[in-house]
Amino acid sequence: MIFLLVDRALSTTHLHRLSDHFTVTVIQKDDADSFISALPHSDIIIIRLDKWWGINFYELNYSENIDIVYFMRDEFAIVNPDDIQYDYILTRFPQESKNADEMKKRLMINQKITLNTRCNACCDFLLNKITCRSLCSSLFKCSFLCS
Repeated sequence: MIFLLVDRALSTTHLHRLSDHFTVTVIQKDDADSFISALPHSDIIIIRLDKWWGINFYELNYSENIDIVYFMRDEFAIVNPDDIQYDYILTRFPQESKNADEMKKRLMINQKITLNTRCNACCDFLLNKITCRSLCSSLFKCSFLCS
């Protein structure tokens, strides 16, 4: 079983891609106080973290035996693994796949790599955001942090 954590509702296209290979359950407000055993069997359970009832369901049913995939669509959402304890993070939803195993492999990869260096601002500029504004900001941060 997979918990797919999302910070916004999935589009119908994404839901169809998943339902082509898996049985999918989307947690609604009515399911907030339910245990997994009370729900119909599903391969993937989709939980919205931007709603209190989604967080409540997740905390109630969290288990280390369940693979937890976080589909991060919003940079300002919860991204700390200590807060929601996800195993994999996606920034782009997987495209069509031939079978369930291939889709599962595409879901269980980490697409966002964070650099843990002292000059994180400078590395962020070099690898991601090459604009004049970012250059000035990164150089200022880097000179302040590295001194």
